[in-house]
Amino acid sequence: MPIVRWGKTIKQELSEGRSRVIQHDLTAKLDGYSWTVEFPVYIDCVYQNRR
Repeated sequence: MPIVRWGKTIKQELSEGRSRVIQHDLTAKLDGYSWTVEFPVYIDCVYQNRR
């Protein structure tokens, strides 16, 4: 399983505080090659005490 380093974009998405599905992409470079993988991220917010 790859290790994900969270950037500014994903931190902003996670701070919004509502459940939703977003598309996120990771770009990697290795030995002069680069590739991008796009995948869905499911954000599930659970509220306690109706907040």
